[in-house]
Amino acid sequence: MDDSEKRDGKWVTRGIISASECFSCANKIDHRLRDRSVSILCLDPCNYRPLRGERRTVLEDIEDVE
Repeated sequence: MDDSEKRDGKWVTRGIISASECFSCANKIDHRLRDRSVSILCLDPCNYRPLRGERRTVLEDIEDVE
């Protein structure tokens, strides 16, 4: 990854739990962990695109376990 590609991204700050989705996104370039937040360098913020071979899970499709 060259420096010109990193300049095209935008830093987005997320909580630790919400940033977990960013780690499986093809738009993520880099990340930095700080205290209780994660800064994600993203090519296209909030436009989730799963990595090749992965699919986004839908919470409504998951059955409750009691």
